[in-house]
Amino acid sequence: MNTKVGGESLRLKWPKVMTEQLVMVIGIDVCHSGPNSVVGFCASTNSSYTLFYSDIVVQKKNTEIVSQDLGRCLKNAAVHFKANHEG
Repeated sequence: MNTKVGGESLRLKWPKVMTEQLVMVIGIDVCHSGPNSVVGFCASTNSSYTLFYSDIVVQKKNTEIVSQDLGRCLKNAAVHFKANHEG
């Protein structure tokens, strides 16, 4: 529940290189179950890596490469990342 309302449940100690710079961690995976392939996209948006932007892309079955909408996912993640690092 805490995470659903924007809270942080826990924080990890990250390597120095990740705490001294602005770093976004991105994960992408593809599921081929059903009539289409579904791509899950997730990217960290804050410096403690506890808030995330997520999105999905539905594409032609058995397509490993995210051929459509990856640019949209990256752009939206960057907008959320920037909003959490301004000021």
